[in-house]
Amino acid sequence: EELLLEESKLRSHGDYDGALRVLRKVLKIEPNRAEANNNAGAILFMQGRLADAAEYFERAVALQPHNAQAHNNLGECYRMTGHPTEAARSLERAIANGYRHEGVYYNLGRALLDTGETQAAMDQFITALRTNPTYIPVLQTLAMIARYYAGIPTPTTVADAERIKAALQAAGNPMLVIA
Repeated sequence: EELLLEESKLRSHGDYDGALRVLRKVLKIEPNRAEANNNAGAILFMQGRLADAAEYFERAVALQPHNAQAHNNLGECYRMTGHPTEAARSLERAIANGYRHEGVYYNLGRALLDTGETQAAMDQFITALRTNPTYIPVLQTLAMIARYYAGIPTPTTVADAERIKAALQAAGNPMLVIA
């Protein structure tokens, strides 16, 4: 526990390399410590070392299958490394295990877009927006999608654009004007 407190202090002061060294010490002593695996993965993720981060997140999930945060972290790592199907599965597990942050819905929406599941992605973006009507990443993504759809007026895209507009208005965010 003392080492984890040291790791937390180092991380809070921005010494990620130091925090990672401490976590590796913890994991030599207790390799099955899910929290330490998840934290090591998070540091590696922030450093852009995604393949290494995924290994730690996978261990954390294997050790604690109901750890919603670890599933969320693993899902975003998978998405960032070009594995959208695996990302969607992991993010769905995060939600099933109680993770209700707007970011998980947004990340799931992005993974679903990458798999070509546009309607399911839209549903996740709308859920993210209902969770936090001022969540900038989802507002930017919806605006970008609406602009794209406005340039290709087919019945499907117009219907999708109208869904976006209605969701924004329902969430109290009439920030998007669709021509």
